[in-house]
Amino acid sequence: MTPHHSRINPNPEIVVGLDPGSRVSGIGIINSGRGRLTHIDHYPIRIPTTLTQADKLVTFAEKFQPVLDRYPTATLVIESLFTAKNVNSILKLSHVRGVAMMMAARAGWPVVELAPATIKVSVTGYGRATKEQVQYMVQRILKLSELPDPPDCADALAMAICYAGQAGLRRKMRMRS
Repeated sequence: MTPHHSRINPNPEIVVGLDPGSRVSGIGIINSGRGRLTHIDHYPIRIPTTLTQADKLVTFAEKFQPVLDRYPTATLVIESLFTAKNVNSILKLSHVRGVAMMMAARAGWPVVELAPATIKVSVTGYGRATKEQVQYMVQRILKLSELPDPPDCADALAMAICYAGQAGLRRKMRMRS
């Protein structure tokens, strides 16, 4: 499955993965320059559960804005929506996704959506890998001293790794044509 691109960043060195959640969103930032993947940072954005949905979105935006400010050019990679049994949770998740996508697009960043199974296959070799397997492989790929925690951050880093690998493949294919 090919990713959906709002724009393609011709030089995707900084890649920001975002695993959005209504309570915890994982941020994972890598540099993919010179054909190498380098871990820059990862951290959770925690949203108090006591806030209204609108205030949760404002809080998320306030905590996500420093990433946009720090990297004037980057690519945002986010999971495409999947079907879930709980319609209410998928709606809340889609609100956070929408805020992040709008903020990135407004900053001039390309926004790429990847399917969860594509990300897992890219990082672990298995489309139904567990959170623990993703954490372990992200740690190995980025040569981290410990597992990225919480798992939302490992998922965000996995998205960035997957996109960087696909972007490198696209560059190689263009060079051959």
